[in-house]
Amino acid sequence: MTSTFDNSQVQRLAASFENFDAVSRVNLKKAGTVTARRVKDESKALAQSDFTSGSARAYPHAIGYETIDRVNDIAWEIGPDKERRQGPLGNLFEYGSRNNPPFAHLETALEANEEDFVRGIEIAAAQTLEDLLR
Repeated sequence: MTSTFDNSQVQRLAASFENFDAVSRVNLKKAGTVTARRVKDESKALAQSDFTSGSARAYPHAIGYETIDRVNDIAWEIGPDKERRQGPLGNLFEYGSRNNPPFAHLETALEANEEDFVRGIEIAAAQTLEDLLR
C-alpha cells in the first residue's frame, strides 16, 4: 500500500519565506519610523516647554530624526541636528554639565514610547506573516 502526501501548502509556505526579508523590512521600517517620529515630536514638545524663552528657544527646532536604511539593518537617529541653530548644544541640554542641570528630553520621550515601539514591532511581525501567507 502506498500513501501520498500533498505537500503543496508546505512548498507554498517555503516559497513565501524567500520574500521574508523584503516583506518584514518594509513592515519593520514602518513601525520604527512611526515611533521615531513620536519620540522626535515628544522630545521637541518637552524641550519647548523647558526653553520657551531665553537663549535656548531655537534648540527645540533643531530636534529631528533620520532613518538609516542599510543593507542588513535599519536604524533611526533621533536628536538635535548639529547643522541647525543650537543643534550642537544637544549634549549639554540632554546630559547637563558641571554647571548646568540636564534636561533629559530625548531620554524621557524614548522611555515614554518604548511600549509603542514594542507594539509596533508585534504588529509588523503579524503583518509580515499575513502578507507571506496570502
